[in-house]
Amino acid sequence: MSNDFDPNRPKAEQLAREVSSALDRAGIHHILWGQLAFSVYSGNFPCNHIDFVVPNEDLDRACNNLDSTNLPCVTDNPSCSYWLIPEGSHAERIFHIDALNADEVLIHFDIRIFPMSWALPGYQQIAYRTFTDVIDRKDLILCSDQRLKGRFIYERYPIRMLAPVHYLQSIISRYLGLGSGLEIIRQFHREVITPLNEEGDTSEGFCMESLHFSYNIMLYSILHSLDENEIKATAEGVQSYLNAYEAHLSQMQEVREGLEAVEEADEEDEEPNESEETTSDDEQSDEAKDEEQMEDVNGDETQVDVMDVE
Repeated sequence: MSNDFDPNRPKAEQLAREVSSALDRAGIHHILWGQLAFSVYSGNFPCNHIDFVVPNEDLDRACNNLDSTNLPCVTDNPSCSYWLIPEGSHAERIFHIDALNADEVLIHFDIRIFPMSWALPGYQQIAYRTFTDVIDRKDLILCSDQRLKGRFIYERYPIRMLAPVHYLQSIISRYLGLGSGLEIIRQFHREVITPLNEEGDTSEGFCMESLHFSYNIMLYSILHSLDENEIKATAEGVQSYLNAYEAHLSQMQEVREGLEAVEEADEEDEEPNESEETTSDDEQSDEAKDEEQMEDVNGDETQVDVMDVE
């Protein structure tokens, strides 16, 4: 399905804009993720699920803000994949809407809000830029980016999402953490990354050089091995390396903070004490007065000597 032929796409973009603008008004950083994001990257994926990721600490606030937009949290539509699934049995929070698509057919859409720790394991924060624990790189683009095959064309609201290679890294991270998603990784590489490589785009987030080498190792194993035990063994090795590297970065940060504290203490020691400066200034003032008095005395003595001579 592409933007031109998917009758659900205009409504999906409208709902994404409404959710993103509500979260922006609340000051909650977020990114488009999941099924609709996949459609934006490849133009070849259904878009009934409209997924966003928010920081863990903002999940409740994000959902409360969406409640205020009158999006229902429950559904009686049996075509919904969440129908009859108990609330709280999954990490994401779900909102539902039944709406007419471009062909005037009633379609069920799920709006899903995911906590960052579940959707993006290994990520520190979501801001206007996101940063991973392993590499500190800017990795966000807009859904309307001209380089995206399935970019937004019906809505122009600036909705943010991960650049393609960074999205690939995020789903590899999820496999490392949860042990699931192999077929999604293979499909994403086949339908999104391979065409990008053929186009020769060298910008960050669009070329494979943007992928951290440890994730490249993991990707190679996923693409070239059908033995899941072998893939899991590679995943354990890569995860061990990433854990060690993260611990190293944390240790280096502690060292830097310690050095900065020492430098600040040295600077405080070098600064003269204000009371000492005041005392020193008073002493210099007293010395100046004494000198003036001595000059006056010497002047008087000189006048007396001249009078005696006369």
